Amino acid sequence: MIVNSTTFLEKTKIFFFNIVSESQSFFSDVENSIGDFWYSIKKMRDIKKELQLSYEKIQLLEDASIEIDELRKENKKLKTLLEYKNSIKFNTISATIVGKDPKNYFDTIIVDKGKKDGVEKNMPVIAYQNGENGVVGKTLEVGMNFSKILLLTDNDSYISALLQKSGYTGLIKGKGLKKHYVSFIYVEKNALVNFGDRVITSGQGGLYPKGINIGLVVDVDNSKSGFYYNEIKVLPIINFSKLEQVFIIQKHQSEELNKMMRP
Repeated sequence: MIVNSTTFLEKTKIFFFNIVSESQSFFSDVENSIGDFWYSIKKMRDIKKELQLSYEKIQLLEDASIEIDELRKENKKLKTLLEYKNSIKFNTISATIVGKDPKNYFDTIIVDKGKKDGVEKNMPVIAYQNGENGVVGKTLEVGMNFSKILLLTDNDSYISALLQKSGYTGLIKGKGLKKHYVSFIYVEKNALVNFGDRVITSGQGGLYPKGINIGLVVDVDNSKSGFYYNEIKVLPIINFSKLEQVFIIQKHQSEELNKMMRP
């Protein structure tokens, strides 16, 4: 049998061409797949970087929003305090609380105003909270740049007071901050005292002006000792745990002294 060499060679060439073509196609596909893989990784890194930048921008915006809200609240609070200060009929010195007595012997706070600001010992101190004024205490010690204030809750604090509704008078005595209330003592047993009655300064004694809120009656001990009630508990108007700003009232004359000095 005679084999046509030309035909054999052509078939052999075609066979090897097909093998090479398929191999090139395979490796080309592999190369493309690897390229797509690395491109995907790069794309994912770019997306991750963009997400991180977006998160940081959102965080900055949230922080800025919180700061703006805080500034608005602070501005509103300061505006309210300024309006209250302008409405007070006494000359006052506004002060910020900067600390408490480290020795903790008394119920005291320390403010950032002193002698150079016109503060003197035994000046009444008030504050404004929730739309109402209230007694805080009096200046106990005065330095050049600071003052120590004895709170009305201190055991050594006594304030002349009266029941706003009936006019019956007595003394407010501190019981310590831990008690959360002060005692209204030396109130005549003839006085009708009810839960929620308002107690204010009487103006007697010349230290505190008349009419400043002290607190509200929260409990009455009906066991009357002789001429007076045994004890009337009063919850201070001022929440001392939330106190930040106070007003120190400069020297004034009580109504009683003014009447005595009139011709």
